[in-house]
Amino acid sequence: MSSQLSIFRFCTLFLFSALLISCETSKKGKWTDADKQKARTEIEKGFSELSEEDKALFASTELRNKIINCAISKFEQNYSSFSAADRDEQGVDRIVEECLLELMGEFAPDEEEIETPDEEETEDQY
Repeated sequence: MSSQLSIFRFCTLFLFSALLISCETSKKGKWTDADKQKARTEIEKGFSELSEEDKALFASTELRNKIINCAISKFEQNYSSFSAADRDEQGVDRIVEECLLELMGEFAPDEEEIETPDEEETEDQY
């Protein structure tokens, strides 16, 4: 009888633990992986809906991933869950814009890479 009671307690404890883990919910500062994936999917969907001209600006997979990661990190800091962020279209747009501005500088050419005419070349033209 004692071993049956121990097995019952073990099974009850195991089921209770599994239930707690499966009921994980997002909170501000710590979203679940499911909420992060939902946000990633929505942002990627937004990239796919851009005009062809705008898609060319984000042709770099590295840039898109950095924007997505930046946005998800900021969403997580500002919203308790994906559904809370999804209800605040203006706030989400502002966060994505912030990430775009932060990251576009990383992918802009350095001044050294931009070709400018030498002073002598310009003087010769006049």
